[in-house]
Amino acid sequence: MDVNIDKIISGKFKKVVAEIEVKSFKNDGIEYNALIIKNNFPIKLLMLIKKFHEEVDNFAFSIVDEVEREIQLYDLYIESNNSKIFHLKMIE
Repeated sequence: MDVNIDKIISGKFKKVVAEIEVKSFKNDGIEYNALIIKNNFPIKLLMLIKKFHEEVDNFAFSIVDEVEREIQLYDLYIESNNSKIFHLKMIE
C-alpha cells in the first residue's frame, strides 16, 4: 500500500502548517481523512478550530460564522492539488 504524504499550506503565511498522511478520500476527492504527521499550525488557528466545533455542537451559529471567517483568513489548502480546506476537524 502506497503512503500518500501531502502538506497543508497557509496562503496567509506562505508556509507549510502541517504534513499529513492521507488515509482516504470521499465525495470525489473533496473530503479527506488524514493523519497529521507534523503539526506546525499556529496556536491561534488551533484554538479557532476547536472553538468552531464547540460552537457547532452548541448550535451557536452566529458565532460559528464569525469563527469560520477568522479560520478562512489563514487560506489553507492541500499542496498537491491546491484544494482549499473548509471545515477542518482535528480529532485527538
